[in-house]
Amino acid sequence: MVNSGDIERVVGVLLVFGMGVSLYAYYRLRTRHGRLPDLRPLPLKALRQAIKRAAEAGTAIHVSPGVGSLGEPGGSTAETLAGLVALEGVAREANAVGARVVVTTASPIVLPVAQAALEQSYIAAGYPEEYRPTDVHYIAGNTPVGRAAYAAGVVDIMYQEKASANVMVGHFSDEYLLMGEVGARQGMTQLAGCNDPAVLAFMVMSADDTLIGEDMYALGAYMSQDPVHIASLRVQDWARILVIGVMILLVIARVLLGL
Repeated sequence: MVNSGDIERVVGVLLVFGMGVSLYAYYRLRTRHGRLPDLRPLPLKALRQAIKRAAEAGTAIHVSPGVGSLGEPGGSTAETLAGLVALEGVAREANAVGARVVVTTASPIVLPVAQAALEQSYIAAGYPEEYRPTDVHYIAGNTPVGRAAYAAGVVDIMYQEKASANVMVGHFSDEYLLMGEVGARQGMTQLAGCNDPAVLAFMVMSADDTLIGEDMYALGAYMSQDPVHIASLRVQDWARILVIGVMILLVIARVLLGL
């Protein structure tokens, strides 16, 4: 027998779901017609300027989606996906102005996905003939020793390709310190982001701009200005406001009513 509490929970879930779908449809229609909503700012000005300078100087932009993999134990899939989405967004903007992007990964599973993302960026920019699969490098593997070798390989590639900008968004560990420090000493414009508080401390010290936590998941939408992603971001922002509002009301009710 279904009790009233279960019915109330189901109704509540359906209401929240309905509100989310309605908000998404509203913002999707707005973005489709070119009316982009205001989004909270992300620190991307330095990167966009670096992309233009790279196109003028003929230097490369290095992008790393981290040392994580996809679908493997360890909980790095979400961060790696965020790094791959960021890769496509950065590459689209770079290819539109003629800047070359080189990519490194520590996972053989991520390698073909990164190649596909880079290829799509060239197609979107209208230069499919410029795509080279060899611009995506697989270095070492996702083990403690492999990650150290990956960092050394990334440094070597940044030197060889004369990279002027370095974007590292995804799953990183202590190996980031070597890559980030070398990039800082070489005067590269660096954008970094991850979820690990310990690694974020290294990023703040060595990168020009840092994406903290959820900011890295939004980077792809900001770079690509894709209507689907932007509408999703707005729905997520409203969901946060709703959750925070409910929590505040519950705290007030608990204090006033002594619940």
